[in-house]
Amino acid sequence: MRAKFITTYPPTNCGIATYSSYYVKTIGKLCDMSVVPVERPKANPLYFVKLALTARKGADVVHVQYDCGFFGTISIGKLSLSGMYTPLFYLLVRAFGGPKVVTTIHELQDARKNYVGRWLYRPMHLYYKAVYWSMAALSSVVLVHTRGTIESMSQYFALKNAEIVPHAVFIQPAFLPKEECKAKLGLSGKRVVTMFGYVSSSKGHELAIEAIRGMPADIVLYIAGDARTPDDKAFVLGLKEKVRALDMQERVRFHGYVRDEDTPVVMGATDLILMPYSHIVQSGAVNFALAYLKPVLASDIGGFAEIAEKYGCIETFTPQDIGSLREKLASMLSGDDMNSLIDKIRGYIREVNMDTIAARTAAVYKRILDRRGETENGTG
Repeated sequence: MRAKFITTYPPTNCGIATYSSYYVKTIGKLCDMSVVPVERPKANPLYFVKLALTARKGADVVHVQYDCGFFGTISIGKLSLSGMYTPLFYLLVRAFGGPKVVTTIHELQDARKNYVGRWLYRPMHLYYKAVYWSMAALSSVVLVHTRGTIESMSQYFALKNAEIVPHAVFIQPAFLPKEECKAKLGLSGKRVVTMFGYVSSSKGHELAIEAIRGMPADIVLYIAGDARTPDDKAFVLGLKEKVRALDMQERVRFHGYVRDEDTPVVMGATDLILMPYSHIVQSGAVNFALAYLKPVLASDIGGFAEIAEKYGCIETFTPQDIGSLREKLASMLSGDDMNSLIDKIRGYIREVNMDTIAARTAAVYKRILDRRGETENGTG
C-alpha cells in the first residue's frame, strides 16, 4: 500500500507540521508513506495543480491534513477568504481513477465569526459550505478528532462520511527536576500555572489574569507562547499593558516563543496547565500537556469536555465564570487527589498514543482500498 501525506512539515513551524512528523515516522512502519509538504501561504492556482499531480503520482491513498489556510488565502481589508483552491486540488487528485482520499480536519472556519457586517454572513456561509462540501464529497473518509468537529460542520451540512480518530499523544517528553526548572525561570517558591501555546484572544488570557489577581501571591501565571498574526501581536501588547496597569508583573510572566529545547524546562516548572478557552473544537496542546503528566484545567467546552467525559483525565470549569475558575484552581493547586488524576492521564496516553492511532488510521486506508477492489471485481 503506497500512501502520500499532504501536510505542512518541518522546518515549517506549526502544530500540524510537528504532529505530522511524528505520525509519518510511526505510520511508515505499517505502509509505504511519503510526504508531500504544503507551503503556505500560497495564492497561485498553478501551485495547487502541481501539488495535486505530485500527490496522486504512484499513490494508492492520499491522506490530507486539512486546514483551509493550506489551500489558498486572500485578504480584502478585514475580510479573509481561505481554501478557495480546495475543489481544484481534490478534483485533480481524484480525476480519471485517481487514488482514494482520506482527509483529516483540524480546524473549521466559522462563517459566523469571519465576516464584515451582518449582510456578508450569507455569502460567507455559502462560500465555506462549497469549500467544505468539495473536500468531503471527494474524500472516501473524513477523519475528525472529536464529535465537536462533526457538530461544527453541521452549520454547513451533515458530514456523513466522518469517523472519529482521536488526536494522538505523540511527544516523548524529557522529565526534569521541578525545583531546578523553577529556579532557571526565576520561579523558585512559586506555584506555577502555565498557559502554553500560541496566544490569541479566544484562549482566555484576560480571564486567567483576573482569576490569578484574586488568589494567593505565590501563584504565578506563566504565559509560555507568542503571537502568530498581526491581530494576535496587538492582543499580546494589550495583555502586557493590562498587567502593568494592574501592577502584576511579578504575578504574570511572559516567556515569549518557547523553543523546542526550552520546552522541558517550561513544562518541568509547571504545576498546572490552564486552558480557559472561549472556543475550541479540538486542541493538540492538551495532549502535549498530558504527555508531560501535567494536571490540566480547561473550559468545559468542545474537545475538552469530550476528554473529561470519556477519560476523566482533565478537570474543567464553567466557561467564562471567574468564580468557578478560581475554585478549581485552588483545589487543584492544593494537591488533593492528584495521584488519581495522574493515573487517569497514564490510562489516556495508553489508549491514544501514536502507535495506536497510526494503526487505526492504517486500517482505514486498507478498508477503503479493499472496498475499491471489491467494486472493481464486481463483488461489492
